[in-house]
Amino acid sequence: MFNARSIIDGVSLSNKNSIGEKLSTEALNIYDDGLHEKNISSTPFDGEGTPTKRLCLINRGRIENFIHSESTARIFKTTPTGHAGLGSKVSVSPDWIVVEKSDENFDLKTSLDHSTYEGEFVYIEELNAIHAGVRASQGSFSLPFDGWLYKNGKKISIESATVAGDIKYLLKNIVNIESSQEVTTSGISPHIWVDELSITGDA
Repeated sequence: MFNARSIIDGVSLSNKNSIGEKLSTEALNIYDDGLHEKNISSTPFDGEGTPTKRLCLINRGRIENFIHSESTARIFKTTPTGHAGLGSKVSVSPDWIVVEKSDENFDLKTSLDHSTYEGEFVYIEELNAIHAGVRASQGSFSLPFDGWLYKNGKKISIESATVAGDIKYLLKNIVNIESSQEVTTSGISPHIWVDELSITGDA
């Protein structure tokens, strides 16, 4: 959705005029920050020599920027953002995603906390086969995951589980963004609650 190369190639949900489009709750901010102190593979420049920097992708629920190489920046009449990789064809890809909760959290159900909530919910711990299970041009996904079913205070492992849905639906149905963040191999994010995704699996 933020990749200018994908927009030019016609395989993105976004288009050149999508800057400013509201995607989610105003409580959601997303940055690409290749220089984040917790990113152990950070580099000061991309494959074209453009400096790496912190770039806001979603600001209070709205698309703020796309990521660019030098060639896509010329087409969009803007500046490169430090996200180019070199090969037989110049690629554009994010560095390290940082998800944060903005101060605009008035529409969230802040009582939802995975560590204390006693109702029934599915906890997705890790998604698998991301590149095979996502149709970027349509926004749909169907992905196997490792996770747990929390029910009546008990934590039950889910086997052969799959989560399916639409990325725009997911973003519009965020009901809470917790305060504490967790570091992963590809970025840092708090736990996020989403209402009514399709889950299949055996508990």
